[in-house]
Amino acid sequence: MSAGGNEKARAVALEVLAACSPGMEAAAVPVTATFRCWTPLGDWEQGEAGVAALRKVMRAYCARLSGDGQLSPSAVITDGTEVVVEASIAGESGQLPVCVTLLLVLKSGLVDEVRCYVDPRAVGAS
Repeated sequence: MSAGGNEKARAVALEVLAACSPGMEAAAVPVTATFRCWTPLGDWEQGEAGVAALRKVMRAYCARLSGDGQLSPSAVITDGTEVVVEASIAGESGQLPVCVTLLLVLKSGLVDEVRCYVDPRAVGAS
């Protein structure tokens, strides 16, 4: 994939995550009609339920952030069709950082699938 294609994939992925961030509930989310999302909170969800599941994970993770509460990726890697977004928050004293890794799969320029791999501490689980 060309550098331009990689940048476009990266931009679309970050747009989806921004639209699913806290306070952005009314934002349009650029996903396909067959969109689905996997989270450790409830397996696969499709369509609007998938968007709601992604928003739930983003809300839980971003609630742990200081400052503006917006996801600030430490890495965004793409081959033009799949985008991996990683972010972490410093853990409490003596603990490892709280991490989230999101794999977004694109189809026809829109996000078709998201898989959320999130530290259970970020979503209120132990």
